[in-house]
Amino acid sequence: MTTTTVRSATDVTVLVHGLALTVLLGVDGPTPWLAVRALVVVALTAALLAARRRTGLRRGAWLLLGAGIAGTIAGGAIGVGHAVKDGASVEMVAGLLAMATGIGLVAIATTTLVRNARRWRKLLAVPIAAAILILVVAPMTLAVFVTNVPALQLARPHRV
Repeated sequence: MTTTTVRSATDVTVLVHGLALTVLLGVDGPTPWLAVRALVVVALTAALLAARRRTGLRRGAWLLLGAGIAGTIAGGAIGVGHAVKDGASVEMVAGLLAMATGIGLVAIATTTLVRNARRWRKLLAVPIAAAILILVVAPMTLAVFVTNVPALQLARPHRV
């Protein structure tokens, strides 16, 4: 990608979202793949920014929606798990930031997609959003949460 300039608040949100996911996936998980996962997130963030500039507003909104849902799932599941188990940690901050920016991207995308829709299509947005939440976001969040449990801190044995 050539030189990139930040054009809007949405671009800043995408960049912060990508940074949070890069940190989250770059420090949490199996060691040999940490750098690979972080580089994949950086490449996907750059591709998302480039695609938003090349595609129309609606296609860009669909891309933002997908990225937002993915970040909300990963950030919420991993960040909340670390917040409950470890307290303040890098994983917790990155996860909660990814979740917050993911929710922001979902809101931006939904507003963009619904704004110019016909009235009957606007009415369909609520049940479609509920179905996505129930059938995709909730089970995926649970799956990520269960498979990314923070490490247990073993207590030192008492010497008698």
